[in-house]
Amino acid sequence: MAIQLKRSSTAHKRPTPSAMSAGEVLVNNNAASPGLFFKGSDGALVKAGPVHIGSSAPNASPAGQSGVQKGEQWLDTSVTPNKLKVYDGTQWVSTTPTVSEGGQGAILQNLQTIDADVTLTSSYNGFSVGPVAVDTGVTVTVSAGSTWHII
Repeated sequence: MAIQLKRSSTAHKRPTPSAMSAGEVLVNNNAASPGLFFKGSDGALVKAGPVHIGSSAPNASPAGQSGVQKGEQWLDTSVTPNKLKVYDGTQWVSTTPTVSEGGQGAILQNLQTIDADVTLTSSYNGFSVGPVAVDTGVTVTVSAGSTWHII
């Protein structure tokens, strides 16, 4: 006998936490936006996986519960090379720098133009190899206790 969880095959549909019990698990098995969800002890919806792969952020056009949850992951295929991003509760942030394919990662690469807001985490330092331009309307915030060097 197969055990089946509550499920949906509707693309981009997420369950509504108010209709769930704490710890209840629900599945979306649509190939375009699969997900395993549960209701946390705080009443919030939690997506346990998998990583969303696509050119637009997950749940950009929701069919159910709107929004994304802190810690949710997205492989952004709209950029080359693709970037793994994590939602920090406010925005999508890139998780890893771009590293060269050859030479076993001997060359760290960075973009020449910053095209989205960036906040350097407090007590962390960062560096970029210049020249580096910041697009109009984009903000780079260097938090207290942090330093950003352009070399």
